[in-house]
Amino acid sequence: MAASAAAEGEASTSSEDGSFTEPEEGWVGRLGVPVAMVGDPCEEVMLLWGLRDPFTARMGCFVDQAATTVRIEACGQVLDMLQSPSCLVRPGVTGSVLWDSGVVLAKALEHLADSARLPIRGSRCLELGAGCGLVGIVAALLGASHVHITDQFDRLRLLHRNVCHNLLPSHPLSAPSSSSSSHFHSHSHSHGSSSSHHASARKAPSSSGSGGGSGGGAKCRGGAGKGGSAAAAAAARAAISDGGTGGGGGDSGAWPEVVELTHGRKGEETRVRVRVFELEWGEDMVLPRFDGDDDDDDADGREEGGDEGEGGDGGSEGSEGGEGGKGRGRKGYDFVLASDVVFSEEGVELLMLALRQLTRANTTVLIAGELRNDEVLQFFLEQAQPLFTVGRLPDAHLHPDFISRRVVVYCLARRRV
Repeated sequence: MAASAAAEGEASTSSEDGSFTEPEEGWVGRLGVPVAMVGDPCEEVMLLWGLRDPFTARMGCFVDQAATTVRIEACGQVLDMLQSPSCLVRPGVTGSVLWDSGVVLAKALEHLADSARLPIRGSRCLELGAGCGLVGIVAALLGASHVHITDQFDRLRLLHRNVCHNLLPSHPLSAPSSSSSSHFHSHSHSHGSSSSHHASARKAPSSSGSGGGSGGGAKCRGGAGKGGSAAAAAAARAAISDGGTGGGGGDSGAWPEVVELTHGRKGEETRVRVRVFELEWGEDMVLPRFDGDDDDDDADGREEGGDEGEGGDGGSEGSEGGEGGKGRGRKGYDFVLASDVVFSEEGVELLMLALRQLTRANTTVLIAGELRNDEVLQFFLEQAQPLFTVGRLPDAHLHPDFISRRVVVYCLARRRV
């Protein structure tokens, strides 16, 4: 499937009689299905709340946040996603459990890949604010060549456990800590993307902490300020427990730095490398090189190289725009994935700082979110539109068994200069 150029038109949702209808469809980024083009952010928000009435929709359709393990069928296998419900009592901590938006996005990736509408196999993916890591794990199982799964420091232990448990089951620290579980499954039997995989791991040096570093700035899930981000990070490290699934850091030397999979049928194998690391949103983020790239110097190290400004290092040949994060390598990310990251206006500002650095002309961003706050969603769309063309993925293109009136998925691609 050929990649589609981002449509630049602005769509209106107003009809002549003043009622609201679905906006015109268009094409955004590498997504192989038409999306509802977002024109006026205020009209988009009014449309969603008017037609979907999200507050009457049931919450937690696809998750059980009281369970320590949630089983989800994806890519022809059962994923045991570990949770830490007790961490929800901590102010600002939301990534310790699954949310409907993450499940909807993960199953949408699988559904679109199965129908050859999403060229994720062999691509380079980044998951932001990963929480339990479901979306990144599914991207790996779909055959993405590089998957970077990121969150704040205090979420890394849970992320490592889920990656190891579902992609590297022989790892000694991969077993669940409790038998409390819930099972959510799909009635669809189309698993064109499903295939066996074999996994191995490279162990992180004991001095490497989380297996990755972080740059400046801050990402705050729950509203801590930009100022004082260093103090917040220090407090998070100090508060980490040495026990359950929710803590981070303490035994990081035991976690593999990179999980390597051989994915696909015999003769059609794809090598998949999965890396978990801390990433704080903000200015001058530092990212690892893509592992194993022949065209990258110091493939496993972190570099401060990479040009900023329009057409920065890492853009595809002939592409426009894209500052790019430092040390990411010359090719950049094909997909940036996130769920439940639009939660406050301050968080949106940090998210946009991150996306400005992480995306290039050939990057497609997929963001899923639950409809909770109309003002924050409108602010996100207003902040995104100057840099990105924005479309909403119609429910008809989501996985038919994983659709909720409370959840929307947006697709973003850089505007052409």
